Amino acid sequence: MQKFIRKNNYNWLFLHSGQGSKLTSDLFINSYPTYFIVSPQGKVVYISESHFKPSLHLEAKLKELKTSR
Repeated sequence: MQKFIRKNNYNWLFLHSGQGSKLTSDLFINSYPTYFIVSPQGKVVYISESHFKPSLHLEAKLKELKTSR
């Protein structure tokens, strides 16, 4: 996973939890990969279950959130 993160120049925290874990159950994760953006206050502000270029969706949402402050 670290190699993938470096290769794609991602600079956010990645957490990995396998299928059937308590975390996936608690967060109602139905598909993989699932991405969350969590505010500094701990509030989930975005959930994406996109398999197609997730970085595009996440980066667009991050820009939107930055400008809406």
